[in-house]
Amino acid sequence: MKLRLLLISFIIVLFGYNAHSQVTVDNTLTVQQLVEEYFLGEGIFVSNITFNGLPADSAFIQIGLYEGNGSSNVIDFESGLAMVTADAAAQITGEGLVANPVDTDNSGNGYGNDDSDLVTIANPSGTSFNVNDAAILEFDFVVVGDSITFKYVFASDEYPSFTCSNYNDAFGFFLSGPDISGPFENGAINLALIPGSDTPVAINTLNSGVSSSPGNESNCAAANPNWVEDSQYFVSNSGTPFGDVSFPGMTQTLTAAANVIPCETYHIKMAIGDVSDQGFNSGVFLEAGSFELEGDIEVNLSPTIDGAPVTTPGFENVLIPGCSTIDISITKPSCLPADTAFIVYGGTAIQGEDYEFLNQEDSITFFPPNINAITIQFDILWDGVPDENEVLEIYVIWVNLFGELDTVTASIPFIDPYSISSETEDVVVTCPADQVQIAAQGLDGIEPYYYDWIDNLAGEDLTEVMVDVPPDSVYYLVGISDQCAFEVIYDSVLVTNNIPPPLQATIDGFTQPECTNEPVGLHTSIQDGNGEYTIVWTDGNDNGYFPNENITVQNINSTIVFNPDPIGYTEVLPVYLMVIDTCGTIVTDTIQINYPFFEPLTANFTPLTDNCPEEPVVITSQPEFGAGDYFYAWEKTNGEFGVGADLNASFIHVVPAGGMNNYTLTVTDFCAREGYSYNYVEGDSGDLFSGGLAVYEDSLRVIKLDKIMNIITPNGDNRNDFFAIEGVEEFEDARLEVYDRWGKLIFETDNYMAGKPQIKTDNAFDADGFGDGTYFYIINVESGECVTSGTIEVLRGSN
Repeated sequence: MKLRLLLISFIIVLFGYNAHSQVTVDNTLTVQQLVEEYFLGEGIFVSNITFNGLPADSAFIQIGLYEGNGSSNVIDFESGLAMVTADAAAQITGEGLVANPVDTDNSGNGYGNDDSDLVTIANPSGTSFNVNDAAILEFDFVVVGDSITFKYVFASDEYPSFTCSNYNDAFGFFLSGPDISGPFENGAINLALIPGSDTPVAINTLNSGVSSSPGNESNCAAANPNWVEDSQYFVSNSGTPFGDVSFPGMTQTLTAAANVIPCETYHIKMAIGDVSDQGFNSGVFLEAGSFELEGDIEVNLSPTIDGAPVTTPGFENVLIPGCSTIDISITKPSCLPADTAFIVYGGTAIQGEDYEFLNQEDSITFFPPNINAITIQFDILWDGVPDENEVLEIYVIWVNLFGELDTVTASIPFIDPYSISSETEDVVVTCPADQVQIAAQGLDGIEPYYYDWIDNLAGEDLTEVMVDVPPDSVYYLVGISDQCAFEVIYDSVLVTNNIPPPLQATIDGFTQPECTNEPVGLHTSIQDGNGEYTIVWTDGNDNGYFPNENITVQNINSTIVFNPDPIGYTEVLPVYLMVIDTCGTIVTDTIQINYPFFEPLTANFTPLTDNCPEEPVVITSQPEFGAGDYFYAWEKTNGEFGVGADLNASFIHVVPAGGMNNYTLTVTDFCAREGYSYNYVEGDSGDLFSGGLAVYEDSLRVIKLDKIMNIITPNGDNRNDFFAIEGVEEFEDARLEVYDRWGKLIFETDNYMAGKPQIKTDNAFDADGFGDGTYFYIINVESGECVTSGTIEVLRGSN
């Protein structure tokens, strides 16, 4: 059952299509008939027509007359020539299409073979594809104009299946002749180009913008880098109903065009062929009557006023009674044999009432030898009767290239005298100026306009003039007329003085810095002037500051190098202010910031020299330099501070302990405490120091002569086993002498080291070899600086 339904469907498609066919192709007409009666426009002379190299007085199945019969959805012209690489009628209508035999020996089927230009098109990259089934129409033509055009559609069975494939069917319009130089045979150029480009029309250059499979996009891109964008010129025919053109894809209607030299003979070859295969056909449709040349005799009507062409839009193609004249120029091609033209004047305009001749009234015009253009002049009269429907018509009759009478017609309407208008713009002066420009503009008339500034201003007859800025408001009057001067109208410009008082800007008072690197805030007061202000701050070190009314100048002296004098230090910093208003008025102001310079702060305190003080020691600070208003901080590593001592005072009471006492003084000045200190580099060390902070350290060796023990118990229990003198170990010349009760010296040393009760030194006195009892000692430290004497009891007792 399924096979039966498929067979029925195929029969309906195959035979039903013929019943509903609407487009037709007649390939029974001779090629000469097709070219001369259908393809050519009026007045074009052609010769040497051939098809596939054979005379044009025969019909060929590859070329015929296409008729759309009002039903084609893909080709937008109704009729024309159709050339196909197969039976034209069968291919286009889809009726009886079979594979094409290749005519290699002109055996009778009329199919063309390899053509050198088609082979060049088919092998752009040096391949060797052959061309089959070519359809080639050629003829010569004489050009009486300076350009040719015709319209066409290229179609192919290779759409869309062979888009971006390795080969495409070949196609081109090859024009050769005078002043033509191209890469094809006889120096021809190809007119079948994608609009706006030099790219030839082909399957890979103009398509749907989508590659087929197994096509490769690189093939299309190589042939036309804009192939996707140019898909706008492609028409898909995949959904076309029966009765329309059967090609599955084609171009839109395109135009082939070329500039040519009048009166010269040119040759055109219109060729299309299958490349490599015979089964996928291509065709080209040429719109009927579209092969046109720009004509024989030309008539141009040029209105003039005072001898100059009218160029004002709206008036360039009309006649104005009482104002304009008209130049009628008649131009013929140099190759046109006629030297006489007959002129007939018509329309509703009447000679003598609406116009009169200025240089010729004859209806017969002769072209002098070697002269191809003549001009006739009329003056356009005003009869006082408005009539907007008057028209002047000119008919020029001559003998054309074929010996036949031909006619060209031109016409131009009259318009009645008109009224002009004007446009002005009042001026409000908001910026300081002595003069201001005012302007008036004539409208609705014919340029140039004429201006009469009533107040006798300089620049009369100018649309723009300069006037003095008035104290308040003044009207300036102007009379305006145009080139025809039918009337003078009056307008005015109001000039109003709205200039504000002059711009003023000053830098407000500020507090000079107390520190070397103290930020300084500045503010400007601005008044008057016009509109928004642009504020520019800079300083003497070429630093710029963010445009604002307020700025902070800081980090000017962040680091100073002493080597030995300060380098990079700014003592006086000028700061510049510039304020600009919207009128461009500029005012400036300048101030100076005076930065104090301080030598880097140093800290010191009184020397510590009393090695055996009996009272608390007073240490007094001795800072120098810096910014003053010092702040002190005392630290110690031994002993005690005096009762009630102020650790932040400029002096401190200390109670040293025996041994080594270390004292540290840290001083900061006012600027350092405010965070405005600076760093400095002294000498070549490269080390950074704070200019507002200094630290001083010193030590004091103390021997405690007021706390010497008077009893020792050398019994080996490690408690009071020897004579210890607190702090004596810090002195190298501590002499100790010990005597018995009879005054006999029993012990002496010049470097007594037993200063710590827990550590017994080698020369500690422990009464070894002497009995219990009372002994006398003398201590002399630092050669007499600290001297004392006393008694010591030796009591061994029991362990």
